[in-house]
Parts: sequence; structure tokens; C-alpha cells
Amino acid sequence: MYILDTDTATLWLRYAAQYPRLRKKIEAAPFEQIWVSIVTVTELMRGALAYLKKREQKGEFVLGFELAAAIITDIKKLQILPFDEAAKSVYRAMPANVKRVGAKDCQIAAIAIANGFTVVTRNVRDFQRIPDVKFADWTT
Repeated sequence: MYILDTDTATLWLRYAAQYPRLRKKIEAAPFEQIWVSIVTVTELMRGALAYLKKREQKGEFVLGFELAAAIITDIKKLQILPFDEAAKSVYRAMPANVKRVGAKDCQIAAIAIANGFTVVTRNVRDFQRIPDVKFADWTT
């Protein structure tokens, strides 16, 4: 079972043609094996809302709303893992120096660890600093 980190989910949803290896690996896997975390969903939503705000400030409402609609459509294609009590326990047990990697990466890692999943990420450098998380880069 695999959990796509935010960067990888974005590459697959928005730039799949530029990452054929990633697209091929994701599309070859059975649907029930590919997941994203609620952390990734909230990051995607925040990004869409920030983009919408920038477009609104420039009077470009249509572009902003188009991206927001695309993100919602994309999210509906995905299976979403929650940040539950098990993930919270894993996250809380992480030492402070590990959490300096970044709260969102650590939260995604905690969800993966709690569920026995492998994180699919290009961000290997940060994930290798998080104990007990399995990860793979499907872009190289």
C-alpha cells in the first residue's frame, strides 16, 4: 500500500505527462493500493485557495475558480487516509529534531507508519531523516 506525499500527488494530478515513470507506476497499481493523506488534501486545498486569492486580486476570477474546481475533481479520484489517533501517537513520539524536517512531512510519515504504508515521494532527503518510515521515489 502506498501513500502519495503532496508533491507526488500534485505531479501525478497536474503534470503526469512530464513524469511518465510516475504515471506508469501509479496507474499500474490497483486502485485500492494508492492513497493520499488528509494532510495532502488540506495542502492541495490551501494551495488552490491561495491561487484563487491571487487571481481575485488581479481580477482573474475565472482562472482561480477553474483551479479550485479542478482540485475538487482531483480529490474525488483519491482514497484518503485520516490523521487518526494511531497517527497522532506516532507523530507525538517523534523527537523534536525529526519534526524539524517539517510538520506536514512528519504527519504524512506518521499516517504511513501507523497504517504500514510506503510514502511515495521525491523528497527522499527529508523522509530518510524520519525513523521507521518506508519511502520510495517513483520519479527516478
